[in-house]
Amino acid sequence: MARCLFFVAMLYARGGLGPASECSQGQVFYGQSRLDNNMPFDHQIIEARLALDRIGPNEMPALACDALEAGFDGPRIRRLAALTDPSGWEVDQILPAFMAEAGLSVIPRQEAAVRIARQIALKILSEKLDPTAHTKDFELLWIEAGYPRILREAGTLDDEKYLFGENETEFCEYARKILTALITTPEP
Repeated sequence: MARCLFFVAMLYARGGLGPASECSQGQVFYGQSRLDNNMPFDHQIIEARLALDRIGPNEMPALACDALEAGFDGPRIRRLAALTDPSGWEVDQILPAFMAEAGLSVIPRQEAAVRIARQIALKILSEKLDPTAHTKDFELLWIEAGYPRILREAGTLDDEKYLFGENETEFCEYARKILTALITTPEP
């Protein structure tokens, strides 16, 4: 956050902004689930979260600061970084130009949900986490994307865990196979 304040103060000193202000109030997660631990300005995930409306207006100034720190610059990025407690309307007015300046593209909801689901699946598999604790994450992404076929098996894991009854080990093995298939299946 200190670097963000430095960027805003530096831009203000150059006459690029109004009064300097704090970019965020503490740590910001960009609407991420508890499994997301990506780079501060990961284009793929940011595009996906924007497409699924998972980044709220109050998180956008910190996102703009991350864009500045990643080397992107432009009047809309600076303006968004300087906002404090922005409204949805304010963000909506700046967002298209901000996305262009930051090199972000508008993507379909289905593609966005698949990107996020794959990221979560990869984290579960690489860190050997318990997939039963995250079945709802996949179900919600499947629903948000309009029930695409590519997410069907992962999206129904929460229902299927009850079919395995008391045998949690067997279900975890089954879920890991489903998540591996999700990661390795090419885009449709």
